Amino acid sequence: QELQTLLTFNKVVDDQPESSGINAEYMGSNKMGTEPNTAALDQYARGWGRGDTSIIYPSLDTSFTFIMTGMEEPVKLDKFQQFFVQFRKDVEAGGGPGVESDVFMKFTNVIRRQVGATLVEAAKFEVPGFATGCYLAAACGGKVLWEEAAPDS
Repeated sequence: QELQTLLTFNKVVDDQPESSGINAEYMGSNKMGTEPNTAALDQYARGWGRGDTSIIYPSLDTSFTFIMTGMEEPVKLDKFQQFFVQFRKDVEAGGGPGVESDVFMKFTNVIRRQVGATLVEAAKFEVPGFATGCYLAAACGGKVLWEEAAPDS
């Protein structure tokens, strides 16, 4: 039960504190709550939650890649802005939040695990009115290295 408390929590995106909804027991019992990799993953999720690349970009490593099931190729850092703009348009056209909305994505069942120097995160995501699914993301050196997402079919 203690392990469950340490590794699983729900992210609160709107008006979320820097801790991303990590409860005080978690923060007080483990250094992951204040380390750079945690901060990077928190900022990355905050950016996706608001649909704002200006929040996402500072958390990304220069080697960052994003891939989603069904994509032909991973999106590298230099193409991420272009991808994200088109993704927001596609989401709006598909019944999800409008391009100008700052409520874009929600996260639940977040699990983080330290693997060597890398912090790996797995969670469920929801783009209201558009899609749900799950993802894995990893941060090392205070930057997000990659994300792999899989929408539910």
